[in-house]
Amino acid sequence: MDDKKDKFERKDNFMVFKEVYLVKSVNNNDDIKIASFYSNDSENYESKLNLSKIFLGIFIGQLLSIISVLNGFFNTKIQIKKKLIIPFLLTSIYYLLFFICFIIYNKFSFKKPKLIYILIILIDCLANGINIYVFSLTKFEYPYIINLNSTLWSVIFTIILIKNVHYCKNHIFGLIIGFIGNILSFLGTFQSLKDIINIFEKNNLSGLIFCIIISILYAIDQVLQEKYLETNEIFDYFIWCGIIGFFISFIITIINGEIKIIFDDKNFELETFIYLILSVLTLTLFSFISPFYIIKYSANMFSMNLISTVFWAFLVNFFLIQSPTYYYYMIIFFIIGLLFIILGTLIFNSKERITNIIDK
Repeated sequence: MDDKKDKFERKDNFMVFKEVYLVKSVNNNDDIKIASFYSNDSENYESKLNLSKIFLGIFIGQLLSIISVLNGFFNTKIQIKKKLIIPFLLTSIYYLLFFICFIIYNKFSFKKPKLIYILIILIDCLANGINIYVFSLTKFEYPYIINLNSTLWSVIFTIILIKNVHYCKNHIFGLIIGFIGNILSFLGTFQSLKDIINIFEKNNLSGLIFCIIISILYAIDQVLQEKYLETNEIFDYFIWCGIIGFFISFIITIINGEIKIIFDDKNFELETFIYLILSVLTLTLFSFISPFYIIKYSANMFSMNLISTVFWAFLVNFFLIQSPTYYYYMIIFFIIGLLFIILGTLIFNSKERITNIIDK
């Protein structure tokens, strides 16, 4: 009797592995029954499980969006209001805190890092530094508008980096619905056509270019995390993220003269210090939750949830910054846009992406 093993690995929102064993015997009908039994049983189980986990994923994704927007708000306060352009000093403190927390949690032991982890950390470090810096170049809400294209980059790099991923009609339809939500959120940000044209003014252009670069870097970072990061090694990854990220950020900090900026600032107040701490804490919390989320769900679902940051940025802008005047039609655009984004995320994740791996 020969055994043949077909393993179907789900690289989708739940990272569940399904194995079907086929026994080659004299009676071929028995083979079909065995395969049918396992397949149907697995599908019934998954259909009961998916909906609750998808909604939980959307809920956690929205929390991550809020944390991301709050981090941007604190960075804006530091760099625009307080005139302190110190992006890599902030990331240095964040990575140092990351290292201290997880080296203590891991009882001062950690493994040698994989080369791919070092690459992920380098991309992450560069993206975080630029992400903080960009708030000094443009208006608060603009980075979140440009980040609306992050899902597109995520899908592109998923296709490139994760082989044999299958996107079906549900995924395409979900992306279209989410894209409509993006457009509505985009329109809700502006009071007139003139405001849209103003985005491309010379003083905003460099900020917009950096925003696009950030979207690409984060998309690559997230897809690599989905493909290579393993749950049982995640705290070792966090420790090395703290070590490598701190040294790189600190070297750039010294080159940019950011430490001198702090010491030369005669108006360094308690309020500035509080904003600095809050910026580091929100970035730490976001970076801690994100890898777990990407492993459990997917880089695609992660990026689809984060495009709702435009809506949360609108609320922060309205209640905390209070710089723009919003009209009722703009608020309606924002709310409908958020609902479309959530609906698109729900539809996208209602169907799994399957990678077929045949053992050699």
